[in-house]
Amino acid sequence: MAQADVRSIEALRELRGSLVTFREEAYEAMESATREHGRALEHLQGKYDAVRMRAQEYERKLQEAQEALRRCQAAGSRDNRRAPDCTQQALAVRDWQRALDAEREKMARLAALLRQVNEAAEPFLREARRLNEWLQRDLEQGRARLDRSIQQLESYTGTRSTEAAIAGAIGAAAGMVLAAGAAAAIGGAAAMMKGSDGAPARPPLEALTFDDWSYGDGKGRALVQRVYRNGDDLFSIRLFDEGNVPDRAAFGLAQANCQIEDTTEGRRLRLQDIIVPEALRGAGNGAHLLERVEEIGRTAGASEVYGTPPDDDETLAWYGRRGWGLSADRTRIFKLL
Repeated sequence: MAQADVRSIEALRELRGSLVTFREEAYEAMESATREHGRALEHLQGKYDAVRMRAQEYERKLQEAQEALRRCQAAGSRDNRRAPDCTQQALAVRDWQRALDAEREKMARLAALLRQVNEAAEPFLREARRLNEWLQRDLEQGRARLDRSIQQLESYTGTRSTEAAIAGAIGAAAGMVLAAGAAAAIGGAAAMMKGSDGAPARPPLEALTFDDWSYGDGKGRALVQRVYRNGDDLFSIRLFDEGNVPDRAAFGLAQANCQIEDTTEGRRLRLQDIIVPEALRGAGNGAHLLERVEEIGRTAGASEVYGTPPDDDETLAWYGRRGWGLSADRTRIFKLL
């Protein structure tokens, strides 16, 4: 029988990592541009509000000057004397009127500029919304397909090597038994590798092992993820600089912790926390840690990974962009594996 070439597993893993990095960088670029647009609008709106307040103040000053001029002019008519000199009051009215007109002109220019900025940004914002939908839906589906392909290839390679070992042991004994008996033994051994429904049985926790993941984050830093065990069912993912990975568990630059749970409904993985310092944020490191948590769940045969919802909407949206949902009672976030 022809053997499958599974050397592409590492290439698929690299492609998956590249997709995650691209998604994170695309989000960062899109959010950065959106924030820049928001800052520009905020700056213009702030200037408009300041000019409007000055205009209101100048209008009040103009009214006071006009009232002073009227009083000056009325004083002469009441006393039936030579008209008083109201030059200063008239000049004040003129000056405040000019100042008010100048501020109103500034308001008109700023209002027009605000409209132009919004009109110019609308095509970008429209495309940004489309990109956001694509990143959330299509790219996430592509990543999920890659994950399934990797898992299937890994399961296949593991199954092939185990079957080969069993077949070799049975083949040595087959010379002393009837061919029919050997065939039955091989069939029984193959059946033991699958559950009653034909699906691979959940691996025992003590048999789970995980290789280091190396990658470059969005800021060009070479990093390594290493998974440490804390007891039978607890796993801690620690992030280190490449070339500075300790043999024993250490806190690391960032970390994620999770726990496998076996229940009557099946196996699932609970995400306890993800800790990423401010200096490492915005470079895809949180997404890589979350990807590794999900990979642990899939390798362990978990049907889902879940955790406690974050307190802030921004972080909740961050999970949502990565395929996580929020339960109807808002007590848990989760993702089916």
